[in-house]
Amino acid sequence: MEDVEYNLGVKQISKTRFQGNAPLTKPHPSSRGVYGGNLAGQALLVAIRSSPEGFTPHALHSFFVKACSPDTVVDYEVEVISQGNNFCNRLVKAIQDGEIKYIANISLTRRNSNKDSTEKYLKYKKKVEEHGEDEDETPVQKPFGFGTPYPKWLKDSPAESLKLDVRGKNRLIYHKIPPQMNQLDITKNEDKIAPSERKLSFYVKWGNDGEVEIKDPAFHYVGLGVLSDSFFLTRLARVLRIPGLEYSNTVHYFSLSLDHIMYFHDTDFDVTEWMGFSFKNVKFSNNRALLEGEMYNEKGVHVATIIQEGLVHFNGIERNAKL
Repeated sequence: MEDVEYNLGVKQISKTRFQGNAPLTKPHPSSRGVYGGNLAGQALLVAIRSSPEGFTPHALHSFFVKACSPDTVVDYEVEVISQGNNFCNRLVKAIQDGEIKYIANISLTRRNSNKDSTEKYLKYKKKVEEHGEDEDETPVQKPFGFGTPYPKWLKDSPAESLKLDVRGKNRLIYHKIPPQMNQLDITKNEDKIAPSERKLSFYVKWGNDGEVEIKDPAFHYVGLGVLSDSFFLTRLARVLRIPGLEYSNTVHYFSLSLDHIMYFHDTDFDVTEWMGFSFKNVKFSNNRALLEGEMYNEKGVHVATIIQEGLVHFNGIERNAKL
C-alpha cells in the first residue's frame, strides 16, 4: 500500500504558504515534467486546507505554465479571493525555483451534496405533513437537477467484465477499456458522426487491491484531480478513427496539457471504486484540441465535468483521419 496521503499531502508553512511533503512524479521517464493530474490534485488539497471546515471544491480553473521538476517538492502560495458563508475562492500558485509552474483558481462551497439536500427536503416535507407549515420558517424546496446519461459503452460492458489495464500503475491509476475503444470495426457508425461528436468511454480508479487507502475525505478530491488527466490527449487518434493503428497500445504523437478545468457536481464519489469517464474532442484547430468529459460515480451518476485544452502535433498520421 502506498501512502498517498503523505506523498500527495502538504504541510502548512504559514497562513498563505504550503509545501508538498514529497516531490511529484513524472507520468513517464521521457515526459518533460511531473504528471499534471498530481498538480491539480495537490492544488485542490491546498485550497481545502486554506478554507474553513466544511467547504469542498465545486470548480477548478487552471493553467500549466511551465514543466514542473520531479527532483524537488512543490511550494504553494494561496491568495484569499473571497470568503463568504457558503462560497469562497482561492488562488493557488504552484512554485519551484521562484517560478510559477501551475496556477489554479479554485472555488469551494458548503452545499454540494445532493444526498444532504434530498434528506433536508424530506425532513421538512414530513414535518409539514405532520404539523403544518410554520410561517416563520423558510420553506425547503425539492431538489431539482439532471445530468448527462450514463454512456452506452459502459452500460454494455460493466467494469467486472473487462480486463485490468495497468499502464498507469506507476501513478496508481488503473483503467478498464471497453472493446469499442480499440476496435474500429465494431463502431462503424462513427464514420457517419462528426469527429466532434464521437464519444469515447472507459473506467478509471485510484489504486487496485487496496493500494490506496483514504482516511481523510479531502483526498477523494485529490484523487479525482489525479484521475481527471489520465486518458485524454493520448486517445485523439482514436477519435479520428485512423486505420491501421493498434489502439490497444498508446499511439505515439506529441501532446501536452495547456489548461485544465474541473466542475464537481456532487460529493458522492469514491475514487478507489471504478468510475466511468466519457469524453469527446469538440474542437481541433491551430494544433490545439479542446476536450470535454464527464465522470460518473459507481452508481452511474454524473458527478464531475472535465474540460481541457492541449497542444497536439500528430506528426502526419492525421492525413488518414476519418472526418
